[in-house]
Amino acid sequence: MSNGREILKPGEMKLPERSRWGTFCAMEQQACDLLVTAFRMLGGAEQSSAAGDAAVAVRDGKILETGSAAELEARWTPSVRRDLGNALLMPGLINAHTHVPMTFLRGFADDLPLMEWLTGHIFPVEARLTDKIVSLGARLGMYEMMRTGTTAFVDSYLLEANVLQEAERMGMRCVGGKSFLLFPLRHTGGGMVRKPCTGSRRNAFPAAAGCRWP
Repeated sequence: MSNGREILKPGEMKLPERSRWGTFCAMEQQACDLLVTAFRMLGGAEQSSAAGDAAVAVRDGKILETGSAAELEARWTPSVRRDLGNALLMPGLINAHTHVPMTFLRGFADDLPLMEWLTGHIFPVEARLTDKIVSLGARLGMYEMMRTGTTAFVDSYLLEANVLQEAERMGMRCVGGKSFLLFPLRHTGGGMVRKPCTGSRRNAFPAAAGCRWP
């Protein structure tokens, strides 16, 4: 140390402490798209805020800084300012197990034993699924998740490519997979046919928005 400053070797660069990254970025860029303020924020121990003094600065859909509303209002000039009032700012929730298109089956054949419910009611309906039904059911489920604070989910269902497309369209994060079952999946004029789990994953699940195979 010399004169209160750390001497770095040639070519060496020192980044600011993690807790000060937001302040560092703020000194470089004062403009942001959105500044949201609320009564309280749920964050890490280093980001606790007093009641009535929480804020988040956003640009290009990414969070730039979180912290005290007074400090962020002094550092950022937003295009849009939104005060949520008596609300809690917090990280988005993650639903780790969903079959989100089944939202359209809510209330259908309730209060039955599992296998009776599946084989006698759900599977016959699912045998007649279409891309449109799956898309609309997924869209409704995503609306409900976003309304209650869920921003990401892990999903598996039939015709899953439609779920991934809806997730991209609505701006949600989704890890989706195709369901392979030995149950009847498709209705034909002469009855039900079985679809065993065979073949390549790549061939069985066509490319869809947001889908990448390892």
